[in-house]
Amino acid sequence: MQYSKIILDNKGYGKTIPTLSAYLQETISCEDNYQRPAMVICPGGGYEFISKRESEPIALAFLNQGYQVFVLDYTVLDENEHQSVLPYALYDLAKSIALIRENSEKWFINKEQITILGCSAGGHLCATYSNIFNDDQFLKVLELSVEQIKVDACILCYPVIDLTAGWPGTKERILQISEAEKYWQIQKLVSDKTPPTFIWHTASDEGVPAQNTIYYSLA
Repeated sequence: MQYSKIILDNKGYGKTIPTLSAYLQETISCEDNYQRPAMVICPGGGYEFISKRESEPIALAFLNQGYQVFVLDYTVLDENEHQSVLPYALYDLAKSIALIRENSEKWFINKEQITILGCSAGGHLCATYSNIFNDDQFLKVLELSVEQIKVDACILCYPVIDLTAGWPGTKERILQISEAEKYWQIQKLVSDKTPPTFIWHTASDEGVPAQNTIYYSLA
């Protein structure tokens, strides 16, 4: 296995330096052109920090299943900022996926099998991204094409879907996460273009109410 940490450009929010940690396996010797699926993990942390327990442990589990795995340390909240953290964390995810596709041959990746996985607030990030990566304005800001940044599937683990459904709990914090109301209730963004999604939650979750997952599943 090869491990490397790639520094991503700061798009203009706070002092966070987003990074993409790559866990890459060698090709199988008997199949020189073997391409693996890729998994991009967005840990939780309430948009305040990046959870370590939802980073490398999950990466190693998927590595063991034959994936090339990446962990995104995306842009998180900066209390000195007067703008919201979204869409900047979304830009980090888009740039990561474009980078993976750009290097798919070198990293032995099937560029048509890129999945994103998000936990908690990272689930909010991934659910949002799943529904806006083909938005014309989003693509224009990034100066990238939908073919470069699309995702083929999504896994949501106890995700935040609706910012008004129990977490984060205050209007002030909601606005720090997103000033744009379209990112408040992701269930309203679901369409026939939303990629296949596996979603799970526990009814006893006291941090993120399970109602979030019900809303998204129904949508």
